[in-house]
Amino acid sequence: MLNSKILKFHIEIQTILWTFDNTFNDLSGQFIGVGYNSPTYTAGINGYGSALALNGTHNQCVIVYPYLNMSYMSFTWEF
Repeated sequence: MLNSKILKFHIEIQTILWTFDNTFNDLSGQFIGVGYNSPTYTAGINGYGSALALNGTHNQCVIVYPYLNMSYMSFTWEF
């Protein structure tokens, strides 16, 4: 008799939207962003909305809580 194992896994699809309209939090308020080393905002595309502006020489970043592991995940930037 064969010893068979069934592997079950669950794939959860989430839609998370960061507008960066003067906040580091996502639109739903589920993921709270904290800016480090004073990241700033700049005008969005065609002057609409805001965009996140990070300066790599100042090691600026946004840390998201709760932790969101995006390793081995695909994601899309939309304009």
